[in-house]
Amino acid sequence: MSEVESLINIPVEHCSNIFGQFDEYAKVIEKTLKVTIIVRDSSVKVIGAEAAVQRASGVLNYLYELSKRGNQITRQNVDYSIAQSFEEKADSLIEIDSDTVCRTIAGRPIKPKTFGQKEYVDAIRDKMIVFGVGPAGTGKTYLAMAMAINAFKNNEVNKIILTRPAIEAGEKLGFLPGDLQSKVDPYLRPLYDALFQIMGAESFNANMEKGLIEVAPLAYMRGRTLDNAFIILDEAQNTTPAQMKMFLTRIGFGSKVVVTGDMTQKDLPRDTVSGLEVATKVLSKVEEIAFIKLTNKDVVRHPLVQKIVKAYEDYEENQAKAAKRREARKGGHTGERIDMTINIEYEAKEKLDLDYEKIITDVVNEAVDYEKCPYEAEVNVTIVDSESIHEINKEYRNIDSPTDVLSFPGVNYVTPSDFDAIEDELENNAEDYFNPDTGELLLGDIVLCVQKIKEQADKYGHSEKRELAFLTAHSMMHLFGYDHMTPEESAVMEAKQNEVLERLGITR
Repeated sequence: MSEVESLINIPVEHCSNIFGQFDEYAKVIEKTLKVTIIVRDSSVKVIGAEAAVQRASGVLNYLYELSKRGNQITRQNVDYSIAQSFEEKADSLIEIDSDTVCRTIAGRPIKPKTFGQKEYVDAIRDKMIVFGVGPAGTGKTYLAMAMAINAFKNNEVNKIILTRPAIEAGEKLGFLPGDLQSKVDPYLRPLYDALFQIMGAESFNANMEKGLIEVAPLAYMRGRTLDNAFIILDEAQNTTPAQMKMFLTRIGFGSKVVVTGDMTQKDLPRDTVSGLEVATKVLSKVEEIAFIKLTNKDVVRHPLVQKIVKAYEDYEENQAKAAKRREARKGGHTGERIDMTINIEYEAKEKLDLDYEKIITDVVNEAVDYEKCPYEAEVNVTIVDSESIHEINKEYRNIDSPTDVLSFPGVNYVTPSDFDAIEDELENNAEDYFNPDTGELLLGDIVLCVQKIKEQADKYGHSEKRELAFLTAHSMMHLFGYDHMTPEESAVMEAKQNEVLERLGITR
């Protein structure tokens, strides 16, 4: 692939900010986007493949614009702009930086830093109630706090109310030392920290004394009507459905509400349903309520935090899939058809004059049902010419001739179709047996020869439909661990594949 060059003019006074200490950020861009960056005074040359150069140029232009606006470039800025460059969104990031919510007591501007955060901030402006759901570090609480303080300073509301359920410690408040305030303060500390940083301790204390800012446990909301207030419910994943309903029904006229939470950090007892989860299902279609889902891409803490969040998301997703598989195993086959993916590729030049996709799909599904496979499954079927199956047969079986069908099982059975016996192996080696994207069991691959289907249909005096169905059923039995090396094995396998065809009403 030929290389191209692009020149960008970046004044020297911005280079150290954009490229980082010891050119740290430049090295990240080079390594990730596979380009070379050469800096000569104010001239920055980017060398690489055309698409990569375009991405890198977009990232550098974005960072330059941030620097011109007085921003201190961070690793998060670099990582996020690189990620967005692959989605051709790097140029749009400039619009996000222009949205200043408010400033801290030190004068630092508080802005959304990702597309997800921008959507979140816009939703708070436009909607009466907003649910911000996402992992730690995505700015859910901090941005909501900034929006609340901004609304308070602009006299849009008369009061700020910050609340959260106080259960994280796994203890009853009555068992904790001190008076009531000292009991609840540890649970509310993250809210205090954000208030001090944005508003300043002096202003916060003054408004607290006047009753214009209230920080209290969720239980204190019961029986109240909250008018003309900006209310933030933090850590909402730790509410029960009853608590969430109680809270939402306290909202009065002129109020705005932000509910934040992270379902991966639920501290409720194991069998307790989260009020946040229920609210998401119940209220998703109610006007004036917005649900904003933030992801690991919106994490604005140290880059390592983003990687940690992503790793936990992947782990929890895999655990959920494993739990689903275990539950299916525990209940056994219920008689309901198991969902599955059947990938069919027709690579032969010679065509079959029949609806081969329907025939194959029907047989595969019927075979899976017949063998009582407890898992959602995936089967790959390829139809080829005799030359291709000849090559495959020679390569994988060392047989120098074409054949009618080849089967490549994905599971190593102790006994055919005995999923109980291989349960531990399947769970312990899930990455080998299950599709990581779908969680489906990879039953295996089938290769069919179009010429053999026609020849054998003519030879045995039945339809091509029946021959195709027979070979598919035969191969499916192989995928379930059956074989025909002995007369006894052959009899069992033949009986099963014939039963599958009979259940489908496919005869000679």
